[in-house]
Amino acid sequence: MPGTIHFITLASMFFWSIFLLPVDSPRPEGCTASGCHETLMGKATVHEAAADDCETCHESNGNEHPGSQGAEFKLVEETPDLCFQCHDGPEKGNTLHSPFEEGECLSCHSPHSSNTPKLLLAKTSGDLCNECHEIDDEEKSSRHPPMRRGKCVECHDPHQSAQSSLLKVGIPYLCFSCHKDVEKQENEESVHPPFEEECMECHEPHVSDQSWLVREPVPDLCYSCHEDMKEQLASSPVVHPAISERKSCLGCHVPHSSSHETLLRKKQPGLCYRCHSDSRKIGDKIRVNIRQKVENSKYVHPPVEDGCSTCHAPHAGAFNFLLPKEFPKGNYTVPKLASFAICLECHDPEFLQIPETDSVTEFRNGRKNLHVVHVMKEKAMVCVDCHDVHGSDNEHLIADKIRFGKWEMPLHYKATENGGSCRPACHVKKTYQR
Repeated sequence: MPGTIHFITLASMFFWSIFLLPVDSPRPEGCTASGCHETLMGKATVHEAAADDCETCHESNGNEHPGSQGAEFKLVEETPDLCFQCHDGPEKGNTLHSPFEEGECLSCHSPHSSNTPKLLLAKTSGDLCNECHEIDDEEKSSRHPPMRRGKCVECHDPHQSAQSSLLKVGIPYLCFSCHKDVEKQENEESVHPPFEEECMECHEPHVSDQSWLVREPVPDLCYSCHEDMKEQLASSPVVHPAISERKSCLGCHVPHSSSHETLLRKKQPGLCYRCHSDSRKIGDKIRVNIRQKVENSKYVHPPVEDGCSTCHAPHAGAFNFLLPKEFPKGNYTVPKLASFAICLECHDPEFLQIPETDSVTEFRNGRKNLHVVHVMKEKAMVCVDCHDVHGSDNEHLIADKIRFGKWEMPLHYKATENGGSCRPACHVKKTYQR
């Protein structure tokens, strides 16, 4: 009998040793192999603490396991304090993600295993984020590539950040981490202030109906800052056609920075030649090939070499041809100085005021001022009836041909040592000598 008792005691000790292993013994294999918890650790990414020992996070409450109530083990500590034993907790002054701040670690992470890195409860971080943040709209034509890839964490820290919106680093440096080519543009001579300060003033960070994720279509986006320009365009009778074309403001200006003033794509007049390099009919008007005229002419009007904006407003204006001051449209006008205000910015008005002179003009017959003869009469002729305002092969910018209605008429101008002659359609050949 004593031998039998001794045998039973040894057998009992062996039996209980199976279930009451020392604390430092690995438990996961036993827990999952028991047939009760085999799915908890079977996914691609396994929680390191769970792989090490179930009792890292769980402890027995002393009740027999397994029991009918299924509550024989409890957490060593409640979340998030249990998680913070291994993982960093909130830092003072940081922006905190709401689930992290509220200690709801398990709303995003599996405590045991997951088929997604970081033990996420969804297929991608983007899918997980979209459960709370309904941002990803596939109907939008433009979507930020990290978002399209479901990689919200490329820009955002999922737990806490020293930046607003949980950004990994501040703007614009976060953007520059991908847009290296754009970062170099910070060093240009002319920098757009929003680009210098805050990318998000012009761009949406996630989705947009516009190319390049801009917040509004151009030019409306530009008008959000340049309201004065919007008002000028709306109130001006003459608007530069480039404004109404497809690229609008971006046809002439770059949005970030430029090596030229006012963010121009090229220096004048090269910028203007991007359009004004051919002759074409637009409506009832003919656009002249200004580039050809300037580059192939022997004489060029000096303001052209200084830049087209010397004589033309780049956006809109109150006067014909986008001129900043009055100039006649057509071949005739009223005989007053105000009709030629733009020309008189540089030319002395005396050449239209003094009928007899030895000096104020070289266009005279003896002392008779032929400018006064042509202009200061009831049906006053216009400067462009004789001069090409951009360039000419003749001295004094005398034109080879002038446009009269639908016709082009040759002037047949010939210069002499002390005067010259012309034979336009408006009169027979006439000669003048100074």
